[in-house]
Amino acid sequence: MTKLNIVIAKYTPKNITLQSNLIMDLGLYSMEVVSLIHDIEVTFNIQINYDEYQNIQTVNDLNILVQRKISERS
Repeated sequence: MTKLNIVIAKYTPKNITLQSNLIMDLGLYSMEVVSLIHDIEVTFNIQINYDEYQNIQTVNDLNILVQRKISERS
């Protein structure tokens, strides 16, 4: 399980795959997504703006964003 999946698993008991849709497959509500984004920011020491995460749908979308933010930080 990746570090990102560990953070996501705090919000859902469902099986997490890269193709999992945060709302449809994992059952997250919009406020849970906001909390999830905050936890990801803290865990990975990055900042994600609303404009960056408003179109995130899948775990893979989120993974790509997190990896990009980490590489920008370096």
